[in-house]
Amino acid sequence: MTKEYTDVRTVKLPQSGKGVIIRNWITGREREVIDAILTNSVEIADGGAVMAKAGDAMTKQVHKELETFVVSIDDIKEGVLGILLDDVSADDYAFICKEIKKKTNTGK
Repeated sequence: MTKEYTDVRTVKLPQSGKGVIIRNWITGREREVIDAILTNSVEIADGGAVMAKAGDAMTKQVHKELETFVVSIDDIKEGVLGILLDDVSADDYAFICKEIKKKTNTGK
């Protein structure tokens, strides 16, 4: 079952013209899940050395933000991440990432 969101806005992808419905806010729990992706990628080894796979974690974090904020693309609600990764141009993908960053701490 897909959850219905009422506080949303619609943006048009500049190249494909697809309509994307984006949530205007997420819950604190959803934010914690997104933030945990990056913080869980850090390991402290013996001797205090910090090791992280930041690139992979950052990609996973962006993907989780997309899955959390994007409600639908052209009325399709399932598989929105796959659509953004595989069915739109890199310019459209960058556009929607920028729109979402406006709603997150990473966009300030």
